[in-house]
Amino acid sequence: MRTKWLQFDNWSIRDKLILHILLISIFPALCLGLLISWATSYTIEEQVNGQTSQLIGNVDKSLDYHASNMQNVSYLITFNPEIGEFFTRGAAAFPGEQERYNTLKFLQGFTTLHSEIAGIMVVNNKGNI
Repeated sequence: MRTKWLQFDNWSIRDKLILHILLISIFPALCLGLLISWATSYTIEEQVNGQTSQLIGNVDKSLDYHASNMQNVSYLITFNPEIGEFFTRGAAAFPGEQERYNTLKFLQGFTTLHSEIAGIMVVNNKGNI
């Protein structure tokens, strides 16, 4: 009895029509849906990878800019004669509080102009601050 049901010739016209409608309409729609899903996921993955590499490049440029900016600031700081004196003589370069205050005021100007600088610490080769 089971083998008779599986034979296509023994099916009623209604059952044959239902099978053909399923095969003609639903199966291609499922295949098309799977194909579109695969294509869009590949496209999205490619776009994400491209945008991620672009973002990494922008971060790299930004870090290079900030490092160059800090190098320029430190270069300008070394041109101050009081800072240069500190580098050679250490803490003895500031015999009075006024000289030290003037130097700190000079350094404070950099932190005011450049908001990315939280503070500046000047240290000579002996480790004096």
